[in-house]
Amino acid sequence: EIENAGSYKNSKAVYQEAYNYFKTEEPELKEERLMILESWIAMEKEHGTESSYSDVKAKMPKRVKKRRKIKIIYDEQQEEEQNKEDEGGWEEFYDYIFPDDESQKRNLKILEMAHKWKQQAKTES
Repeated sequence: EIENAGSYKNSKAVYQEAYNYFKTEEPELKEERLMILESWIAMEKEHGTESSYSDVKAKMPKRVKKRRKIKIIYDEQQEEEQNKEDEGGWEEFYDYIFPDDESQKRNLKILEMAHKWKQQAKTES
């Protein structure tokens, strides 16, 4: 628990450092970065100002459902028995798109355009 203004500033610095670490050094660990933000938001809500709370809240990612192919890996004996073109199907998973990731912004724009095109195709049909 934060007892004084110095502790609040130190806590805020630790959260900022942790957030920056996951953003720059470990960008694939998006769920951990999200957990840092959720904890930081709770701290700002309890001890910070409305401005500091909204600044941290603005860093929250957009949750996007994605799909990826699953490949089945067989050992040598099973491979002889199975069809080599056997696929495992599709897996749905959630990804997080953070507003301050520049490389993700281009992908998000393409995703939004594809979504608009799909909606337009449905309405024309």
